[in-house]
Amino acid sequence: MVNYLVVECIGGLTNRLMALTSGMRLASYYNLGFKVCWEAATECGAEFSELFDNDFELVAASERENYANGASIGFGSAGWNKDPVLPKPTEGENFWLTTHGIITHSNEARNRSFFPDSGVIFDVGRYMRILRPSTLVLESANRVKFTPQNTATLHIRRPYSRAVKISDGAHANEQRLYGSITDDYFCGIIEKMLAADEELNVLLCTNSGDTQDCIKSRFADKVIAYGKSSDALDTSQSSSARDALVDLILMSRTFGIVRQVDTHFGLYASLTNLTPNLVIIRQEEGEAELGFLRYGENQAVEFDRSPKSLERFCDKETNLLRY
Repeated sequence: MVNYLVVECIGGLTNRLMALTSGMRLASYYNLGFKVCWEAATECGAEFSELFDNDFELVAASERENYANGASIGFGSAGWNKDPVLPKPTEGENFWLTTHGIITHSNEARNRSFFPDSGVIFDVGRYMRILRPSTLVLESANRVKFTPQNTATLHIRRPYSRAVKISDGAHANEQRLYGSITDDYFCGIIEKMLAADEELNVLLCTNSGDTQDCIKSRFADKVIAYGKSSDALDTSQSSSARDALVDLILMSRTFGIVRQVDTHFGLYASLTNLTPNLVIIRQEEGEAELGFLRYGENQAVEFDRSPKSLERFCDKETNLLRY
């Protein structure tokens, strides 16, 4: 008799994908069957079948009461509520894991952030490639035309709508993390990139229509964007999650991704094809700093915070090798 690991994926789309992919990894490592609990919520209004065509066995949240063994491992403003590690479940018993982040197994070291310092991130990228986006999602992505070798992504995450049912403290944290860098700053990054390579185009992926309108008005046809089918800040709509998944796919097709260090959306997109990042590091005081992140061989990650980080990001001789 095979015992199962059930992963209940909660939170926003990226959080659920981190839970899903690390759950698949855990099930494989511990030689367990794998089941998924994914139900629409205000943070992610789409069902699994609206986004993906994988034939995972889906279970309802109401079935949790049938599992004697389980754990809820979450991440908040104070850090993880418990170590984000799952020891091997007792043999012969099923286990229910509720989470919105990357959980590792007990035989590997990791730090307290979402993303470990070890090769776990490379495995998560590998399991991301197992997911099969739905035909509707792929058709939407394929309608956005650009030349990958000449296009970099700029991802801008704006705070959740107040309609999302999280605490006042969490909403304040959203404003601090995702509302503190202005559209003008992001426009300045585009200007520096175009100065480094005038042939460059920018794929803009953002959940804010106002931010998109502002940046497109500044750079005209240099900026490409997927036309969202809804208000992307209203995450309770299923179309918001579909649009976000389209953005993830498009981002993974560009030669590099510019993103804030505070959001995992861009980092997660980059894991699919091990795409280089230009990371914007928000400062409590003063202008944000930049860093160049590149995935290397033997599960090595290079991070360069020198003044040459933007220049290195735009260096096609180095960053287009995968094409």
